[in-house]
Amino acid sequence: MKKIISSFLVLTCAGVALFYFNNNEQVEVKTESASAINLAPTSLKTNTNVSQQSTPKDSKSDMLVNSAAPDAISSFAQLLDGMAPHEQEKYLTLNRQLFGALEFSDHKSYQVLLEQGFPSLTDIDYVARYTRQEMGNMLFNNLGSYPNYTKDPSLNLPAISAVNLIETIAELETTIKYYFPNYQQGTPFPITSEWPNGKRPAQVMEALMQIIGSTSALMNNTAIEHLAQARYAQLSLSRDNGNVVTVLSNLAIADKKLGGNNSLTDYVKQHYPEHIETYANLRNDL
Repeated sequence: MKKIISSFLVLTCAGVALFYFNNNEQVEVKTESASAINLAPTSLKTNTNVSQQSTPKDSKSDMLVNSAAPDAISSFAQLLDGMAPHEQEKYLTLNRQLFGALEFSDHKSYQVLLEQGFPSLTDIDYVARYTRQEMGNMLFNNLGSYPNYTKDPSLNLPAISAVNLIETIAELETTIKYYFPNYQQGTPFPITSEWPNGKRPAQVMEALMQIIGSTSALMNNTAIEHLAQARYAQLSLSRDNGNVVTVLSNLAIADKKLGGNNSLTDYVKQHYPEHIETYANLRNDL
């Protein structure tokens, strides 16, 4: 019941925020958020959607990720080597969207990632089968059963919830880029006056509503959920300088849950260099 109440509060607060964005001109202030230029980890070059291709449920690569004791897997590169190119793209894209945190270089780190929501190809493809509204409704209706997904107990609920939010954000950004071609990850959300005729288009408002549904499905118990929340915070919907702390806080929690993740530390150093000390303090206080 506490989980349901908590999620209801999240949904309510998000709804109030969206109402404010829709009915009030945002005051454009100087933001401390990182530059949007080249925010993806430099080692990753793909920019296709996670769900661009489908994968058979019994594929060899999926069995590798879902294996109870994948003792042979000792690096992210090795994991990808066992996949078809279109399957590799899904993980490379998701890794880019999650700050490079899915990369690992030893078996122990891989085991921790699996415990903290590392998605299988089945999880990714399941999310791709539905619209964001459909997926959001199913996840919200399942909140009382967390961490189990009653519709299909074989699926990883934290993973599909996080992937769904990431896909929802990607769809919103695709819509934004129609009007602002240079928009990139980390760019503050355009204020009302910047949109055509000084009003957000209906499809943008619809995408924002889907964001609310997707964020309300996260319970923030695993690293991947916090990574998705950090990605959401980068949208800077309110153009509030506090969003930087929200991003860093979620990254710090994810880092802690993963037992230390060099990719996250490197990401902060590269894209939030003026906040390295803040990030270190947040990490040490956990």
